[in-house]
Amino acid sequence: MRPRTQDLHRKLTPADDLDEILAWREERTVTHNLTLHYDRMMLMLDPTPLARGLARKKVEVVNYPDGRFAIRYNGTALSFRMFDKIRPWKLARSWRTNGWARCWRW
Repeated sequence: MRPRTQDLHRKLTPADDLDEILAWREERTVTHNLTLHYDRMMLMLDPTPLARGLARKKVEVVNYPDGRFAIRYNGTALSFRMFDKIRPWKLARSWRTNGWARCWRW
């Protein structure tokens, strides 16, 4: 079988949004404090009337190819801010415990 030399890709239309098509989407559960964890970050939803009703519900975190991200609930964008970056644990030798212990990576 010979390879095809003809380009079979279709042209993008004005309605095609590559950022939306190529975005990574994950579901997260909102806590009672209106926070959620994503990619070692704690995100806090702004306390809008919609966000207050989302405790213990699933929201969609959208991570775009250019590094920005958004939080959506049923297609509605929610305003938020990064509350804290969660530092990863690492194993380290501790003289206090005479063995291995978990400590913060600085």
